[in-house]
Amino acid sequence: VEKANKLTTDASTTFKVRRHIGNYSLVEAVADELIPKQFQAHFQLLGHPVAGEKKYGSVMPFKSRNGIHLEKIFFVHPVSGKPMTLQCNIPQSFTRAGRYS
Repeated sequence: VEKANKLTTDASTTFKVRRHIGNYSLVEAVADELIPKQFQAHFQLLGHPVAGEKKYGSVMPFKSRNGIHLEKIFFVHPVSGKPMTLQCNIPQSFTRAGRYS
């Protein structure tokens, strides 16, 4: 993504579609360095905004939240310096067709 102004940052997102569920797609997205709203901005640029993200062009409802779930994150602990991995399984509501509104 090209920088639009001084407030933007270079960022890249790789993704793959894991499953199509009705009018939605379950997508695995990976960022080398996560920047706030990075996934929302990149999927909007691709013409496939994140469900529930009206600010980024979504007209698809997604329960009472947006359609993003952070399943796994890796980082270096700021005090100990040890690598950390946190994981939280995908909610069932993300994988059941017809359970989005």
